[in-house]
Amino acid sequence: MSIQFLAKQPILDKASEVIGYELLYRDSEENAFPPGLTDEQASARMFYETALFHGINNVTEQRKAFVNLCDKSVLKQLPNLIPRENLIVEIVERSLIDNETIEAIADLHQQGYVFALDDYDFDEKWAGLASYVSYVKFDIPEDNALIAPTVARIKATFPNVKLVAERIETKIQADFAFECGVDYLQGYYFARPVIMKFNNIDPSKTVAMELVSCLTQGLLDFDKVSKILSRDISLTARVIKLANVSLAFRNLNISSINKAVVYLGEDTMRKFISVVAVTKLASDKPDEIVLLGLRRALFIQNLPTLIGQKPTPTGFLVGLLSVLDAILDCTIEDVIEKLQLQEKMANSMLHYEGQYGCALELVKHVEKAEWKEVTLLLKNKFPDQSFDIDGLYVDVYKEARDLLS
Repeated sequence: MSIQFLAKQPILDKASEVIGYELLYRDSEENAFPPGLTDEQASARMFYETALFHGINNVTEQRKAFVNLCDKSVLKQLPNLIPRENLIVEIVERSLIDNETIEAIADLHQQGYVFALDDYDFDEKWAGLASYVSYVKFDIPEDNALIAPTVARIKATFPNVKLVAERIETKIQADFAFECGVDYLQGYYFARPVIMKFNNIDPSKTVAMELVSCLTQGLLDFDKVSKILSRDISLTARVIKLANVSLAFRNLNISSINKAVVYLGEDTMRKFISVVAVTKLASDKPDEIVLLGLRRALFIQNLPTLIGQKPTPTGFLVGLLSVLDAILDCTIEDVIEKLQLQEKMANSMLHYEGQYGCALELVKHVEKAEWKEVTLLLKNKFPDQSFDIDGLYVDVYKEARDLLS
């Protein structure tokens, strides 16, 4: 794990209520933007290392999050990585605003994403975004006499936006800004940016985390999985090799990650991602943690077969995810938030609810040789069924070893 730093500064309304925070990338406890870092690098690290894995709503306490993005990050559709709820995408003033950028912003706007202009400077390039911008942020003029004409000039181009005046340093500035029609204020008068520290996933593991997240979203999106895999050369090579091994008897060869993923199909890719991605996440942990997850996964998956039912892939996933808290050094609640798990799966892990929750509780008792609890649980949940729990656990113990080898 690595330490991730983030600063946040509140944005307030006329009633002095915090309506949101601007999130600012930092790489140390020094409260300043890291020298030598580009807007694109800062945007990517903010999203991948902080917003994606810690949850923007957690950072902002369920308030709006104003996050800076440059044109390159918008073109890469970076906002799609996180839920649009409470997210305000700030387009930084150094961005190149051409037709391609405007189209990308229009597409994201159509999807429900909200945009703001940061450090608005009256450049004509911003006019093309008038239909897609909900907030305009600008530095408050030092001369109070210039505040009213500045507000009027912005409103002439963006008549329907909310205005956020930045760099408010005195009560006189704050009062005058509100009198002139400004909606929200931000600045040292209210609070300096506050540094926050997180235990974070090493950048080399973000691909693995994104792949695990794909498993929780219902049917696999092969195109999305292929794009994620393509960012990791070793995983790409392994998937293509796996596909070609399967095709050897047909004398065919695949060289495309997209074709390899489609050929291998849903079941094989789920098993591959489950084992390989979690193993990659746990590269700095003892092998026993991964083996524990695999044993749980196989146990929950295969438990229904003891009464003549089919194995459950969802059960496999629940078992595997149940050890992510130990792998990521966080709570199980954090895992649920990071992966945006559906309520049913979340409750199975938190409260042992439903079929998978019952099986998870059962396998945990088996692990600790708590046979009295095993007997009571089976009697309460399956009064008319007979289970060879010992035999099942012996089988999954060996199979987990085979999967990891």
